[in-house]
Amino acid sequence: MWSVSPTVPGSIAAVAPEQDPPVAESSSRPKRLAEWPAAPLLSTERLSLEPLTPGHAEEMAPLLDDPALYAFTGGRPLTLDELRRRYADQARGRSPDGTQRWLNWIVRGAQSGQPLGTVQATVAVQGESFIADLAWLIAAPHQGRGYATEAATAMAGWLRAQGADVLAANIHPRHDASMRVARALALTPTEEHIGGEVRWSWPPAQGLVQPHA
Repeated sequence: MWSVSPTVPGSIAAVAPEQDPPVAESSSRPKRLAEWPAAPLLSTERLSLEPLTPGHAEEMAPLLDDPALYAFTGGRPLTLDELRRRYADQARGRSPDGTQRWLNWIVRGAQSGQPLGTVQATVAVQGESFIADLAWLIAAPHQGRGYATEAATAMAGWLRAQGADVLAANIHPRHDASMRVARALALTPTEEHIGGEVRWSWPPAQGLVQPHA
């Protein structure tokens, strides 16, 4: 189960993968991207999802300083200064042109408070639909315990409750762990390939267009 922090109005139960995801009521669904809410503090049985701030860079830099984390996604570990700049940009919550809503969380152990990784969503508009592109990353020492699925499920449940029409993720075809997370979120692979990765989506769809960077 997951819930929104008591500091945020409302409390929403998690949706098990085998259940139909909830549909937000029309009165609460944002009418424009500019109305999309900021990332709240989310809680699950074992985890706390804390909205990203630039101050998180110091504790996250050592955790993310592992080339193995980027074997499937590409890239390299960022220096502390680079991570500070990235987090400062992401914490603004919106792209410079206003066409994307950026939602980022630090994943922590609920009891220990120890940072474990990150989850993120980029929300954009396609036609009349809100499309949320998802990503998740758990540091190597904490992998294999279901944290990515638990954290991503909390994020996806909140996004669906806000009115996201489509959830999507680009996953390397050999990244078995990420594919398991996607399936737990009820995402299914499409025929679309982007940069060598397979586009997964919920609800099942073909040929989704990825929001422009």
